[in-house]
Amino acid sequence: MICMKDVILLATGISGQIVAAQLASPTNGCNLPIPTELKIGGPSYNFVDFLSSSSTEHPLRTYSLALPASYIPTKVTPLIFSFHGRGEDNRAQELQSGFSDPFFNKEAVAVYPLGINRQWLGDPAAPPAINDTLFISELLTHLEARFCIDTTKIFAAGKSNGGGMVGQLACNPEMSSRVASFAAAPGAFYQGYDVPCNPSRTNVPILELHGGADTRILYQGGPDPNRPGYSTDPIPTWLQSWATRNQCHPVNTTVPLTGVVGDNEVTKTTWNCGETNGLVSHYFSKTMKHVWPTVGNAGYNGTQVIMEFFGLRSS
Repeated sequence: MICMKDVILLATGISGQIVAAQLASPTNGCNLPIPTELKIGGPSYNFVDFLSSSSTEHPLRTYSLALPASYIPTKVTPLIFSFHGRGEDNRAQELQSGFSDPFFNKEAVAVYPLGINRQWLGDPAAPPAINDTLFISELLTHLEARFCIDTTKIFAAGKSNGGGMVGQLACNPEMSSRVASFAAAPGAFYQGYDVPCNPSRTNVPILELHGGADTRILYQGGPDPNRPGYSTDPIPTWLQSWATRNQCHPVNTTVPLTGVVGDNEVTKTTWNCGETNGLVSHYFSKTMKHVWPTVGNAGYNGTQVIMEFFGLRSS
């Protein structure tokens, strides 16, 4: 869990704009009893036997899930996917992202999938025979059949290679329509290992949080200093590509972030797209390394920023 002392209130000004004003759409899981392994408002449970067609060699996939204290089987509930980085696992991602912590997340089901060999599609070492996008599509369908999920409020966030996985989902025609908003904190986008980017809409909300002191996934991209032979996209270029897809105004706006803790220098960059201010958004912390952003390492709390970007309640 993330301590309250690590929190800073940062109004993004986009809550209510990012998620389109749609009527909540219930799923077949409404009115069903919750699985016996789970307790409403209790700790997450690690499910290790989800049968997926995403890999013939690894048909059983793993994910952990936590229900918020507000969950009612008759009321539609948002859902957040949170993806771990390469070499980490879903339990570590739950702890560092904090989406199971009621201080940050009061209303959404939190889901933490596990990548095979602790990695995701988009990483150079990820076997191409494993279709992680299909895994998440199947898992989402499964969860919609077991829980009362609001299909207009499904979100995806991830760290590093998990952030790259979020980018893969945003580019997928099916998942870009099923997931409302996407956030990478920070994201790793390897050149030559991404999928063709064909989202099914031109209003895909994208948020990326990165640090200038990141020596693993360089902010300006180029050769990976830790993995010879591989290169990553410059973060500004990756963001601009999404601004172009979303038909945003060609000129972005960068302002210093107020209320930053410590000596961190943080800026916020936004692109205005149609009637939505900040449809594509970016936070840059000069001293932040390759970590999930907290007040201690970045000057602001990434989990709270993401929750506000998703249009969900946070303390």
